[in-house]
Parts: sequence; C-alpha cells; structure tokens
Amino acid sequence: MAIKEEEETQQYSNKRSILIREDLEYSAQKIFTYSAIGLTAIGIYVYPLTENSGSESSPPESNLNQSELDPVAKFQQRQARTEQLNNYGNPTTQIITYTLIATAVVGIFVYHYVKRALKGFYEENLKQTIETKTAYYENLLKENIAFSQNTQKIAIALGTANSSEQQRLLVPRKKLVNQIIKTKRNNMTINYKYIALGILVSYLGLYVYNLTQMPQESKSKRAMRLLTEYNARRFGDKLQQKLKDKENMLNTNLNNSNPTPLFQYPQQNYTCDKCGGEFQKTITYSPAQNKQELDKQPTYCSNCAEPNLLVPVKIQRSKKVKAKRNPVAYYQCMSACCQQGISPKRITQIAHECKHNSVGLLQERTNEIRKLNEAYQQIGICLTNLLQP
Repeated sequence: MAIKEEEETQQYSNKRSILIREDLEYSAQKIFTYSAIGLTAIGIYVYPLTENSGSESSPPESNLNQSELDPVAKFQQRQARTEQLNNYGNPTTQIITYTLIATAVVGIFVYHYVKRALKGFYEENLKQTIETKTAYYENLLKENIAFSQNTQKIAIALGTANSSEQQRLLVPRKKLVNQIIKTKRNNMTINYKYIALGILVSYLGLYVYNLTQMPQESKSKRAMRLLTEYNARRFGDKLQQKLKDKENMLNTNLNNSNPTPLFQYPQQNYTCDKCGGEFQKTITYSPAQNKQELDKQPTYCSNCAEPNLLVPVKIQRSKKVKAKRNPVAYYQCMSACCQQGISPKRITQIAHECKHNSVGLLQERTNEIRKLNEAYQQIGICLTNLLQP
C-alpha cells in the first residue's frame, strides 16, 4: 500500500510539474510575441512621422520660402540635408531601432533562460519517477521470488504425503494451490505490464518533449536526446526479458506442482535412473505411456518410485471358459455298459473311447439307416408289383 501511495503522489507531482512547465512556456512565448508585435507596430507608425519631421527639419538658412529659392539653392539645400542625415541620422529612428534590438536580445535571453530552467526541472522529476518505479519493480520481483519459493515448499509437502488421510485430501488441496498460483501469476503479470507501460510512457513523454524543441538543436541537446532514446530501448528490452524469465519460472513451478504419474511395466531389463542399479526381468516404473517409450523416458525401481505417484494396475478379468460337454454317445455307451453288467473301470474306458469315436459311430449308423431305407423301398416295390392284377 505504501508503494502505491508513493507512486500516486509521484504521478500527481509529475502532472503538476508538466502543467506548470507548459503554462510558463506559453506565457514566455506570449510575452515575447506580443512585445515584438507591439514594438513593430510602433516602429511602423513612428517611421513616417520621423521621415516627415526630417523633411521639415532643415539647416538654419532653409527658413526662407522654397518658392523664393532658385533651383541651385534647392539643390544645395537637399545636398546639405542628405549629408546631415548620413553623418548624424534621424534621432527618432535611431532610438526606435536600438529599442527594438535591445527588446529582441532581452526577449531571446529570457526565453532561453526559462526554457533551460524548465528543462532541468522536468529532467529532475523524470529521474525521480524512474528511480521510484525501478524500486517498486525490484520490491515486486523480490516478493515474486519469495512466493515462488513458498509455492515449491507447499508442492513438496503435498507430494510427500503418505498417510491415507493425506492421500484422500491430496487432490482437492492440489487444486486449491494451483488455483492460488494461477491467480497470483495473473495479478503479477498485470502489475508487470502496468509498470512497463508507465516507464515507456515516461520515456515517450521525454521523447515528445525533445521533438518539440527548436529544429536547430545544439550538439549537447542532440547527444542528450540520443542517450535518452538508447536508455529507453535498453531498459525496455531488459524489462521484457525479465518478464519472460519470470513467466517461465512460474510455469515451471506449476509443472512441478503437478508431478507426472508412474506406470508399471513387468518383466523388463533396465537401469534405475535414480539409484543406478541394474535389474533384469523385474517390474519397472516409468512415466512412459507405452513400452515403446521406455527408452526415451526415465525408469525407476520399486525402491526409488514414490508410492503416491504410482498408477494402480487395472485387473484384467479372464473370460469364463465353458466346460466341454460330453456328447450324447458318451452317455448312451455308459448306459449300455451298465445294463450289460460291465465293471465301472471298464465302463469309463469304453465310454471314453465311445466319446472319441462317436463321429465314426454316427457315420456307421447313418449308413445302416440308409441301407435299411433302400431295402424297405425295394420290398415295397416288389409287393406293389405282386399285388397288381
């Protein structure tokens, strides 16, 4: 809050100084312009009078009537007046000329003096503004670094939770911390943009002020203008680079607060990237999505893998295999053997053979049925022929 109040006070003083400078410059220019216009008007009005007075003034012998003088006297009188003006000049014209020259010199001196004083006053205020904003930026940068360190500690504390209660509350706490980090990052980014905009506007004001100077500027003014433009570009580039570095650091912290899960892959030959041990045909844990990416991703053994990062293995339910049922011939054979009084062991053996030979038995029975049908058809044909009249 104190920094914001200081910044607002500094902005108010800068605006006030700019208004005072503009008013003084406008007043000085107005006084100088009005003085020059007034003296010029006086000179234009007085000059014909001085010419007339000069024409009326003549040497003592010119008091006679001009009509009474002969041409030679008129020529001599005109020549004498010309010599008098060349030697001494018209007093009124000389006074007005000297007055105009003195007024112009004094006006130019006053104008440049006021301009120099205002320029020093403006540059001093601009220097104070830049120092204040630079200090505010450094404080904001320190606060951002401290917040990033605290964020890392919170993420580490959340990532090392081992108890069941902490494991149950891990997901909502991470979401809350991520939301806080996101909000803080957005606020800091907006503050950085406002600071950069304020500094660039300050340099832009100085640049516009230099552009409003007289076109015929001296070497010192030109050097000062070029130095100011170079500092503005250099400071702006550094500020943009710092903003980019800070955004990258915040993105890195966010990625660290969301650790990648570890998948389980059995029967693998690998080297643990954490302890350096070599294992053969054992379970490995890796963030790889499939076995083809194991060479590109780090692998860990069961001792080095963090338990809270392990992805539970989905239990694949095996398909139920229906039991093979014995054919009908198996039970028919067993029933026939029981009726004949064969021993149980012999019955089982005969029924098993009958099961495997049931296809052949069915084929033989089919052939017998077909032969019987043919015989019955022939008997029927013979009886029909005999019974016909």
